[in-house]
Amino acid sequence: MKKAFIVIPLLISLILFGCSKTEREPDSGAVQVPPGPMVSDDEIEPVIADTVENGLWDFSTALFRDTARAEGEESIVISPVSVIYAMGMTSNGAAGNTLKQAENTFGAHMEDLNSFLDSYRGFLTEDGDVTVTLANGIWFNSNMGFKAKDSFLEVNRRYYGAAVTQSEFDRACVKAINDFVRENTQGMIDDVIDDLSSETVMCLVNAIGFVGAWDEEYAENDIHPYYFTDIDGSEIRTDFMRSTESCYLSDSDCYGFTKSYEGGRFEFVALVPNEDVDIMDFIAGLDGSKLTGILSNGLYGRVYVDMPMFESRYRTELSGILSGMGMSRFFDPMTADLSGIGEADGNIYVSDVIHDAYIKVDEKGTRAAASTEVIVNVTAAAPQEDAYQVILDRPFIFMIVDTQYSLPVFMGSVLRMG
Repeated sequence: MKKAFIVIPLLISLILFGCSKTEREPDSGAVQVPPGPMVSDDEIEPVIADTVENGLWDFSTALFRDTARAEGEESIVISPVSVIYAMGMTSNGAAGNTLKQAENTFGAHMEDLNSFLDSYRGFLTEDGDVTVTLANGIWFNSNMGFKAKDSFLEVNRRYYGAAVTQSEFDRACVKAINDFVRENTQGMIDDVIDDLSSETVMCLVNAIGFVGAWDEEYAENDIHPYYFTDIDGSEIRTDFMRSTESCYLSDSDCYGFTKSYEGGRFEFVALVPNEDVDIMDFIAGLDGSKLTGILSNGLYGRVYVDMPMFESRYRTELSGILSGMGMSRFFDPMTADLSGIGEADGNIYVSDVIHDAYIKVDEKGTRAAASTEVIVNVTAAAPQEDAYQVILDRPFIFMIVDTQYSLPVFMGSVLRMG
């Protein structure tokens, strides 16, 4: 069996954690509409919220699983939350079978998804112990005879807080988009767009950033050298962090632990497969119910943990992954029905979904960020006294989870060290 270190950050919880309050000055020739207000928590029925949360766990896990499969034996980090916000905005322009695909893939009706994501934007800003930023933006122009529909722009301003900018797609617009992402990921994600083609009529952007200190920071004598076994079997000497945690996770395929960030709302989760379970087989078998089942059945006691410091940066294009998850019509120039976005001389479709993510875990805490750009073109448990040990010296997955609202913000895998 190949051993590897897999880190899976649950980007959903982190990405949904906050909204940037910073207002940008419009670029020359650009017209901006400020973001709208948030829906009150009281406006979302608990049954609807539970249904949406379950659907988003399934979406997040499938996105992580299928992305990991596509990358093979390489570490990844993604933010499902970032992708959900960006594709959620885009889906507000879908109709017919394209809309049906979106709702089936998200596991929720668009009205319910919009209300949930709007309310969650507010929840993310409530925690003062960690720093979370989340922002959405839409840029559009009049290429290919395109005219954006006011109803599409308004629903995304209302429910997603999207700042709307009409601008020529020139170098100044590219710089504005890159600046927007940099500012709202606290400088961790940079230069996501090089240029915008003459066929591009809209760019929908989500950016999220997370900076959290451990609830109990590591001391200097908690850091020690140890060996991590990469997925190819090679051993890498690196710095590990030793601690005693209080929540042990396990099922028939894996075991792991949770570690709290300051304030206790967000938790880092790590899962390592059993010795007789291959890491790639483990990831391939994941779904939303399996992960939520593991998280909801923790055993409390002494958990002796050794975890490596690690840093990971990942960039990918997700149209193939999202098509396989059930959203294929969005990316088909002939059959996409995105007529709710606007009117154009040709058919409107999504050409690319660009996703960037970053995470750094060390003795002080975690810094993580992600951005997603959707490019739209036109065609011409109970307490226990037991003790446990978890040593992350081979491939594992990790998550950053919002425990108050039961959502994963970041997910990732560590298969190699360095």
